[in-house]
Amino acid sequence: MRTRYRRVGRLLMVAAVFTGSACAHPSAIVMPLEWSPTSDIRDLPPGSLELFGGRPVTVAPFGDRRTERNRVGSNLEHSPARPVSTPDDVAAFVTASVMKIFQANGILVSPSGGAFTIKGDVLEFFVTEENTYQGRVVIEIGVSDARGRESWRGVAVGASHRFGRSFKADNYNETLSDCVVAAMQQLFGRAEFQAALRGPRAER
Repeated sequence: MRTRYRRVGRLLMVAAVFTGSACAHPSAIVMPLEWSPTSDIRDLPPGSLELFGGRPVTVAPFGDRRTERNRVGSNLEHSPARPVSTPDDVAAFVTASVMKIFQANGILVSPSGGAFTIKGDVLEFFVTEENTYQGRVVIEIGVSDARGRESWRGVAVGASHRFGRSFKADNYNETLSDCVVAAMQQLFGRAEFQAALRGPRAER
């Protein structure tokens, strides 16, 4: 029973604000963030798992360096533009999403004491809707060894483009989730990131 009430309460958080008559276009969406990728989260580049040499990684809580931390989208099909926002913590959502991607690819994730620590800051997390949904997620990533020495820092960028019914929370969530997946695919494909993970093996 409690589970049903929690589910109903969460659904009610997806709110559209209407103006004018009952048939007017919704003027805004406030939505909870839902991990709902449509792309395969197990599709990191070949050899990604081997980079860790069977050792665990700790994913530290990400930060959020965006100016408008609650804004995650905008619909430009009508004037004025209609905002999309969330009451959730975007940085926490991205941290949890990255951990899910790692685990789905067989990478051992430890809450602390990993051979590596991956930390980051969210720089962009946004979907622009104008006939189609166009999303972009940018995360600054740092890699540290077990002693806390940072061996690499760089930027991972993920983009997603999709069709869908206009101004729907599900489409925004799917686009943002796919952007995070794409950012991790790009990250693991970077030679500098791969070298940072291979480097500390000499200390074993």
